[in-house]
Amino acid sequence: MSEFKRAIANSELDEGSILAVRINGERIALYKIAGEVYGTSEMCSHSDCSLEDFGKVVENDQVECICHGARFRIKTGEVTRLPAEVPLKTYSVKIDNDEVWVRVPDPAKT
Repeated sequence: MSEFKRAIANSELDEGSILAVRINGERIALYKIAGEVYGTSEMCSHSDCSLEDFGKVVENDQVECICHGARFRIKTGEVTRLPAEVPLKTYSVKIDNDEVWVRVPDPAKT
């Protein structure tokens, strides 16, 4: 079972930036691209580097982990450049009254 949980105010997230939040024990990276907000797992699937600390948005739709150069498509989590082979987990995100809400599993209901 999963439900939407409030993450941050939309105004706290700058265009082209990465901000990590923790919801229900999961670290989620939030990105604002062309005014839309997206969420992925916050740790690079290749080497467990923090995307908030070691990631950068490139080509307007990808995140690059500067630890080893792996890249992922932000909207889908798809790997677009090795050495990563495992995609990032993605999360549904919605904006309501300037609040960013993320759909995450409820650990008590799984």
